[in-house]
Amino acid sequence: MKDKIIAVIIAVIVVVAAVGAYVALSDSDDGNGGSTEYPLDVIAELREVPSAEETETEYTASLEILAETFSDTTATADEMETAFSDSYTIYVCIVEWDTWITIDYYLDQETYGAEYTLWTTLTATAFKNLASVVSDGLDGSCGTTVDAAIRSYGFDPEEFRGYDSATAEETALLTRISGLEDDYYAIDLGDYTYTYGGTTWTYATASASTTLTSAEQATIISAIVEDYYTDCAEVYIDLIEARNDLAEIYGYDTYIDYAYKETYSRDYTPDDIDGMLQVGVLSASLYSTLNRMMTTDQSLSSDTISWLGDLSYNDTLVYLDRFLSGVDSDLSGVLDYLDRNGTLLVEDGSGGQITAGFTASLPVERGAVVYLCGYSGYNEFRGLVHELGHASNTCLNFGSTSCMDVREIHSSGLEALLAASASDVIGDSGDALTVAVIASLANTISTTSIFAVFEAQVYEMEASGTELTVDLLRSTYKDLLDSVGLSYSSSYGYLSWAGSSNLVVDAGYVVSYAVSGLSSLEIFVDAVENWDAAVDEYMDILNQTGVSGYSAAVEAAGMLDMLETDNATAAITTAYYAIQYILSS
Repeated sequence: MKDKIIAVIIAVIVVVAAVGAYVALSDSDDGNGGSTEYPLDVIAELREVPSAEETETEYTASLEILAETFSDTTATADEMETAFSDSYTIYVCIVEWDTWITIDYYLDQETYGAEYTLWTTLTATAFKNLASVVSDGLDGSCGTTVDAAIRSYGFDPEEFRGYDSATAEETALLTRISGLEDDYYAIDLGDYTYTYGGTTWTYATASASTTLTSAEQATIISAIVEDYYTDCAEVYIDLIEARNDLAEIYGYDTYIDYAYKETYSRDYTPDDIDGMLQVGVLSASLYSTLNRMMTTDQSLSSDTISWLGDLSYNDTLVYLDRFLSGVDSDLSGVLDYLDRNGTLLVEDGSGGQITAGFTASLPVERGAVVYLCGYSGYNEFRGLVHELGHASNTCLNFGSTSCMDVREIHSSGLEALLAASASDVIGDSGDALTVAVIASLANTISTTSIFAVFEAQVYEMEASGTELTVDLLRSTYKDLLDSVGLSYSSSYGYLSWAGSSNLVVDAGYVVSYAVSGLSSLEIFVDAVENWDAAVDEYMDILNQTGVSGYSAAVEAAGMLDMLETDNATAAITTAYYAIQYILSS
């Protein structure tokens, strides 16, 4: 594999942007005195994902050679650099192949599930194992030569210090976690049934029935959803236990503590988000108001903009380009790149694909793949705009930030600009799109604010020795909602969090949706007041480099810190008045 891949990858200077998680490949000499322009078109040889076991075997062998070279007192810096390049090339390919196997898995879970699990574990340990060899070499008898070799390749050697290779216990836990995530995705609401009146009902048949009374329909649907959420919650409990065991290995009290710092590069801790509960309540009020407007005013109804989901692929591109070119021509270029390379994947889910929307990076090409499945009506268009925000940062500034909160501003901030310019983009039904997009942001902020507090609490409960059960998690969530005056009419509503893959699978992620959504409301208000200034604000944070953490990033961009409750309150309140201004214009 290695010789083939080296032949197709351009010789690049590699720079660590964030330890183990993101890889930035700098512009390199193209052999003609110029530099390579990124993103590169997709390299066909890299699209075919090899066996994870074979790749791991080859990678392990390359690391053994690297360790031997780093300890060889007769080896030159050039020889050490070559050995490092060989291992690092495979590492970068592992990261890229992880992207492609993820895409394959989401398109066909049954075929690729087992291989996806193996790749997830391999990718999670790949950088750590490489860094461990480099760290040992730097501290060994040939440390000075190793240091020179790493610097010659383009790295700061200090980025590798302090790493140990993955232990058997760590690898086993990572494999278990990946397997549990696969179990969670395999739980399908459509598989659940309930027998009533001599008939076996599914969620779909009960929802569509014209013979059931409202009470009968509610009874059947409640029973089905209760069973579905219960099974999802049981997997979540197993994930919490496994992840907290992993966090203990890493030296953290809970996995959420670990994820906030190490995975999502935040400059705050779970202790700093208590105010999010009240923010969630206020945002829920905004959503309720906007939703009422959408249901009582036909001109603002989602039916008015449902045609956006019926557009052909090419017609969708026309509207997307109309919007993006009004923001910045570079964003139009990203859309063209995705279309040209076939990496804008829009699926309806009819073939059993996993319902999700995400953008994944291609580290060799410094490009991106967008996956969107199961979105309908205007939400498909809105979802594409969201993912194009991620793709734009990836393609234009690969590896510029590892803070997930900031990366979510790239996406939801672009949605905010769409909301502010909707009439210019789609014409007469633009007001309906404005209200729908801001309603979606408000609903996301409300839900994920509460999820984030709930998540930190249940991980802490498990770490302190509490035995988690489905009923305990149900009551914990109910108590949180009771504390801020919110409630569900049904018992299963207090398990609704179990249906969120962002909460269950992506531990520690959800707070990024909350804070980025609030920052995006600020961008929306600014865009209504002064479009050009808001575009500059958005492009500044999209192109921002050298800034670590959410609070630091928004300060550098001249924006408000939404972890401060007063700022969050102002963003929610002024967003409503901005909508009123648009509707009255």
